Amino acid sequence: MSESYIKPLECYFTLKWFHAIIILVKNFDGMKLFLIGGMEDLNFNYCYKITYESGETYDRRRNELSVEISKEDYKKIITGVLQERPIEQIEGISDVIDKMTENVEFADRFMNKNGSLRKTPLKKKRAISKLEFFIPEYEYRRLKKMKDPIETLERPVEHMTVYRNDGSSVTLTAENGRVSIVDSREKNVRHIIEADYFISKIL
Repeated sequence: MSESYIKPLECYFTLKWFHAIIILVKNFDGMKLFLIGGMEDLNFNYCYKITYESGETYDRRRNELSVEISKEDYKKIITGVLQERPIEQIEGISDVIDKMTENVEFADRFMNKNGSLRKTPLKKKRAISKLEFFIPEYEYRRLKKMKDPIETLERPVEHMTVYRNDGSSVTLTAENGRVSIVDSREKNVRHIIEADYFISKIL
């Protein structure tokens, strides 16, 4: 199922299951996707700063990656981030850091050092000496505005289906402070917007 996103982003890489793909993201007026998933697993978007063994350092915070993590690991990450702790120094998420690092190493083969995309991937990965991980700036601002981010994450998932007179329907799913909208007229498409933005448009 394809998904629409908030703000423009050139591209990001996602390594999910055993296959890595490049996703080109379109521009939309709503809010940008950060988390999608069921109650136990979430897709966590992150960005990074990379330092090669040559000593060259590049800020890749415009290039987002995605990794599947548990809700418990996400709680640890946002708690640490809101306490101004670097993600790579947060305790209890070593497996997540390993997956994030693997993602970066794979994505780096498809990129030039300045962050632009290569026409063909490198046959051998570059030597990396240091990685710093970050949540996207827009997501950090969103979390800072929340009264209680953990409480928002713990809210039960809400579902609602509204039928048109012609029998077609729109299904709304509220989870993690966002609303997912699936229109039966749009095959394999899901739109995701911030709950606050959604409410402001219907009231």
